[in-house]
Amino acid sequence: MLGPIAHIALTVRDPTRTAGLLRDLFDVPVLRRTDAEGHDEAFVRLGVTWFDLIGADVKCERTGAVSTPVVNHTDLADENCTHSSRN
Repeated sequence: MLGPIAHIALTVRDPTRTAGLLRDLFDVPVLRRTDAEGHDEAFVRLGVTWFDLIGADVKCERTGAVSTPVVNHTDLADENCTHSSRN
């Protein structure tokens, strides 16, 4: 049987801002670091799962296509999004 998810990595425009939102919502501490390649990262633990918030420039192109339901926060998984790591 599969155990609990221990780690989820997300690319976000602003790791500090996203971590602050999670901190305020769930009253949890935030850990921050810059990795060896210069990527800004923030870590938040919710339950047994660590969320690694990695700073990257994210740009989602709108295609005009309509899908239902539309949920804004899932746009990052859209195939029309481009992601590039900040250096």
